[in-house]
Amino acid sequence: LNYSISVVDGDFLFVGGDWALATVDLSDPAAPHQRGFLTTRALAQDAVVVNGHLVVDLWEFPDAYYVQAFAVDDPDVIAPRGRLDQSGRLFARAGLLYQTRTDGIHVIEVDDAGQLQDLDTIHAEEPVGSVVTDGPYAAGIDGAGRLRVMEFTDPFTLVDRGVIDPVPGRDRRTRAMLGTLVFVEHDRPGNQWPWNDAWEIVDIGEPDAPVVVCEL
Repeated sequence: LNYSISVVDGDFLFVGGDWALATVDLSDPAAPHQRGFLTTRALAQDAVVVNGHLVVDLWEFPDAYYVQAFAVDDPDVIAPRGRLDQSGRLFARAGLLYQTRTDGIHVIEVDDAGQLQDLDTIHAEEPVGSVVTDGPYAAGIDGAGRLRVMEFTDPFTLVDRGVIDPVPGRDRRTRAMLGTLVFVEHDRPGNQWPWNDAWEIVDIGEPDAPVVVCEL
């Protein structure tokens, strides 16, 4: 199986990809081993852990796109729970699920039973995708390729702060945020997948004036 997504929560790694999800036990780092496994009818495209549930963005051939929660409290069992028939990149913050879509960032509650409820939509100045967050700040790439730094003033409000202009010929994707550092993957012009990936590290310590501190 080819696994295209992964997320770590405590001692467990959750992976998904070609029509399956799996739980890997990392409690002994020298001997990781598979625990739960679930065959699905869909391809996993993104995943986060929210309120004790694995939440996965799925594509089911030919044209069904949805997000679904799975109970993973028993590491030997991956049990389907609630579903929303809408697709988009996922991130989690302060116990809530966020999904980036063309009409904005949807704020979704994942309750204790794994049921999903779309609570509200944050309408940013520019639609953003591949959002990462740590603390009150978030960063994402807008449709023009700009890196946008945003601040959560409450769970339903994002305020735009600084911007880094796009680099011609580069398709940017934010991958992680650690403290004030944002890790951005992009394409090297002229190279082809899978050898085209390069990285920028962006410091948003001054959120109104983010700066690229390293390129790899």
